[in-house]
Amino acid sequence: MSNPNEISANAAHQQLFASVVLAAIDDAIADERKRGNGVDSIGHWAQSRDGQTVLRCAGIEPSQRCVEGLKGFVRRGVKTSAALTREQGKRSKETLFVSLG
Repeated sequence: MSNPNEISANAAHQQLFASVVLAAIDDAIADERKRGNGVDSIGHWAQSRDGQTVLRCAGIEPSQRCVEGLKGFVRRGVKTSAALTREQGKRSKETLFVSLG
């Protein structure tokens, strides 16, 4: 049987890294708006060793499908905070994590 404190620590660890992924998406969206290179930058980050480690720690398998999902989210240009708080946020959040998985 698993220790509840261990499960809680694992969940907190995963949430921490998930917030890093969301910040990387927001940074890429800002880059896309300012310089037009956000889609490429999120793709390069997700395929880098550091990006793959962060994605795995967030509970996301860093597959090609994941990379394409990240790029698509950046192309749409909706900041993650806005996507997760709007009425359509439920759909956006599901789309984000389904496309990343």
